[in-house]
Amino acid sequence: MCGISGFFPCANNDYNLSILKSMSDSLTHRGPDGDGVWCDNNIGLSHRRLSIFDLILGEQPMLSRSKRFVISYNGEVYNFKEIRKDLVKCGLNFRTDSDTEVILEAFEYWGLEKALTFFHGMFAIAVWDSQEKILTLVRDRMGEKPLYYGWQGEVLIFGSELKSLKCHPNWSAKIDRNALSQLLKYNYIPTPLTIFSGINKLEPGHLVHFDLKNGKCKQLKKCWWSYQSTIESTKNNAYLGSMNDATEDLNFILQEVINEQSKADVSVGAFLSGGVDSSLIVALMQSQSNLPINTFTIGYDNKDYDESSQARIISKYLGTNHTDLIVTSNDALRIIPNLGYVFDEPFADASQIPTLLISSLAKSNVKVSLSGDGGDEVFGGYNRYYWGPFIYKYMRFAPLNIRKIFSYILNAISPTRWDSCFSMVS
Repeated sequence: MCGISGFFPCANNDYNLSILKSMSDSLTHRGPDGDGVWCDNNIGLSHRRLSIFDLILGEQPMLSRSKRFVISYNGEVYNFKEIRKDLVKCGLNFRTDSDTEVILEAFEYWGLEKALTFFHGMFAIAVWDSQEKILTLVRDRMGEKPLYYGWQGEVLIFGSELKSLKCHPNWSAKIDRNALSQLLKYNYIPTPLTIFSGINKLEPGHLVHFDLKNGKCKQLKKCWWSYQSTIESTKNNAYLGSMNDATEDLNFILQEVINEQSKADVSVGAFLSGGVDSSLIVALMQSQSNLPINTFTIGYDNKDYDESSQARIISKYLGTNHTDLIVTSNDALRIIPNLGYVFDEPFADASQIPTLLISSLAKSNVKVSLSGDGGDEVFGGYNRYYWGPFIYKYMRFAPLNIRKIFSYILNAISPTRWDSCFSMVS
């Protein structure tokens, strides 16, 4: 995880460099391994680095070989080595072994929007085209990496977290009441809104150009990848293989993805809950490693929510180097005062507490950890989501008092017991 930030207009002087440094310093937790600032008489960029590839020469902001493009980038392009090979065949030479340089040279060779379609990964990118005088902000397909931006007076500010935007002296944003209503409805503030009026989250799969030619700024937002369009396109290209074919193809894809995401010049581990998604990821990681991989689990003193024993069974079976931590309610309470600083805006998902705890546990051993996030969305979720509509189909005809009694019974069952119970029924 790295952190990016910047603003324009930005004259190249000590005052603006100090602002960039302040914005960068607010993101030290995202990138403890190094920092950099860059500006000309148009725009300023800063970067906090967590070193994963090319620990020596991968510093940012980075200039392309021709000096046309300057980038500050957070994330990882997993297939950058394959893209690099293609660019070498086209006659390009590289100074570093970092994915950042590959991104820059891909932009230069293919053009920004075409190059993005080749990238497999998670990323938030700020790139300045000094030839065309265009700043472009880019967010990855699924929005894994955050990117905030907005105008404060005559200055555009942007960054990986809201706290970096607040470091700019022009910051004056007020609470957005519409965002508050969305929070009460959804338990989070949906994109593109933020808790502050005039400050937006860039949507997943989108980019926004800021064209500074002729002394004016023209803003143009584009969708460079659409989840809905991708789904729609499959209707005309349906999978025709058998169930066995689908199983083999899925196994190949998962092996390939895990292999891509496990590559790094630093130690890599995994979060292991004992559930299907994280167990599958760990199993594939271990099958591709000659040494025991590092796995991490957070357990609870409340047995209804504790999955650590299952995680230990999986770890023992796969032969991983396992670390677990059993936390109490008091441990969770101690985390709560830090949540506002970590997330910058209201966020009501209780998973944020164990996520912070397990991240802290893993940090002492590895720099990169894979997790099972997204598995439920791809593979259909928990059994409770399947059985919910089924139960409602019959209960909706019952008298209100009976439905209330039944809802109390269902709410008394812990999520773990609910899923295990209904998995046996299914």
